[in-house]
Amino acid sequence: MRYLTFVFRLIIATTQTSTLLALLGLVGLAQSTLAGEFQVVDKHGTPVPNAIVLMAGISSSTSTEAVIDQVGKRFTPYVSTIAPGTWVRFPNSDNTRHSVYSFSDAKTFELKLYHANDAEPVLFERAGLVALGCNVHDHMKAYILVTDQPTEISDATGQVVLPEEIDAQRLTIWHPQLNVTEPVAARIRDGQIHLDLSWDSKDPQEAKDRSTLENKFKSFKRNAN
Repeated sequence: MRYLTFVFRLIIATTQTSTLLALLGLVGLAQSTLAGEFQVVDKHGTPVPNAIVLMAGISSSTSTEAVIDQVGKRFTPYVSTIAPGTWVRFPNSDNTRHSVYSFSDAKTFELKLYHANDAEPVLFERAGLVALGCNVHDHMKAYILVTDQPTEISDATGQVVLPEEIDAQRLTIWHPQLNVTEPVAARIRDGQIHLDLSWDSKDPQEAKDRSTLENKFKSFKRNAN
């Protein structure tokens, strides 16, 4: 009888140990860290530029000033990140006047028509996504993600560099074509960060040609009559 009791206890102890080891393995997997170079791709494996990768839990250096220029009737850069409390200047490097505005919850403002450096800098106090536009040129658009987390933005080939080790579960990502206002969890596999979208390679700030504008105006007149 004592022998059977011993065997029974041994089986239970072995089972518990196996379960504990399995759980430890899962914890180790969940806490795996990442660092180095990664490529952001869409669901077809196409490299995606202008994706913002947010890295919670690591230190970062922040600036209290930033610049978004207007060159060739487009915002430059198209996507940027700043920390809350940053002043942003919007110089106009074009020979035409611009009027920058945003209706976003994180920041609502308007800079009336101006040339060169006539516009006052704008203070962005709140975290969140800010979409920019121009009242004169409706094809102009840009995005500012205001966040206290360190970030990296993918280049023209989709490449980003994580400067130091970070818990994979704390990595999030945002892109204009995701059509969301909050970053989503990053899905990482084989050195790539996967986005659940089909990237549209068309220039997001491409100006409408004259025929497109004329058709739009004719459609507006028909609807008004």
